[in-house]
Amino acid sequence: VTGGGITSVAGITGVFCAVGLEATDPAFARSVDNGVLWTAAAGTVPNAATHTDAGWITSDGAAAFYHAGYRASVTCDIATSADGSTWTGLATLTSALTISGVKLMHCDRTDLLVVAMQHSTNVEVRASTDAGATWSEPEYLQGFVLAGLGVSGGRLFGSKGARLYASDGVGSE
Repeated sequence: VTGGGITSVAGITGVFCAVGLEATDPAFARSVDNGVLWTAAAGTVPNAATHTDAGWITSDGAAAFYHAGYRASVTCDIATSADGSTWTGLATLTSALTISGVKLMHCDRTDLLVVAMQHSTNVEVRASTDAGATWSEPEYLQGFVLAGLGVSGGRLFGSKGARLYASDGVGSE
C-alpha cells in the first residue's frame, strides 16, 4: 500500500485487506493467504478518488469487509465487499458539521456496525444493526477523538482523559 503506511487492516476467513494513508492512491492491498503475501486489490471503492483521506476498513470477520471514507467535508460514504477486491456502495451519510476523519467499527458478537466521524471538538457516531442498510440518527460525543473509540459486546466504548465511557447499547450515556 502506497503512502508510507496503513490506516487499518481487516480480515475475513483467510482474506485480509489493508487501506493506505495516501488519499491520492485509494487502491487497497489484499492478501488471500492470511497476510503472508500482499497484492494491489483489483477493484476500487466507490467514490474513493474523491475521499479526503484513505478512510477506514473493518470486517465482520466472516463474510464482509466495510469501508468508510469522507468527501466534500460533510459526506461519509460506506462501501462493502465480500472479497476485498470488488466493492459496492452501501450508504452515504451527510453530517451537519465538517468531517476531519472517520473510523468504522464492527462488533463480531452482535453485528453492530458503528461509524464515527471526527469534528473539531466532538465525534459524531451513527450505528447500524442491519449490515449498514439503515443508520441511526447521530449522537455527538463532546471532547472525544477517534483513536479513543472501540466497539465490543454491542456497546461503544470511549476514553476521554483518564476516564472510560460506555454506551448502554441504545444511545450515548
